[in-house]
Amino acid sequence: MILKRTGGLALAMGLAFGTALVAAPNASALSGIRGCSYSNSEATVSYGAQGPVVSQIQCELNRAMAPWEFPSLTVDGHWGPATDQRVRKFQSCAGLSTVDGIVGPETWKWLNYWAVNDQYEPSHDC
Repeated sequence: MILKRTGGLALAMGLAFGTALVAAPNASALSGIRGCSYSNSEATVSYGAQGPVVSQIQCELNRAMAPWEFPSLTVDGHWGPATDQRVRKFQSCAGLSTVDGIVGPETWKWLNYWAVNDQYEPSHDC
């Protein structure tokens, strides 16, 4: 898969040059991620959930993951098998320590970060 990553390279560069590193933003700090303005909530949600927060997740997943590698999810606010599979793939590719299909604080943080960045870089493990 293709997913935008900075990880160790950014950390190494930051340490080498003595620059400060900025943490990924949270949803409340972002206003309408490129057309994803369904919800500002960072509620913890998982398979079977419905509503605006699920639409926000679906939209951000479409922005965060390479469109030539993953067809766009339907943004319908219903968390079914396709959304669940994409969340798990995102968690894995983003290097999160827990791949459980639950969008909680850590997944939100990185989903928001990747959804606002436009440049894709190859990832060897996805």
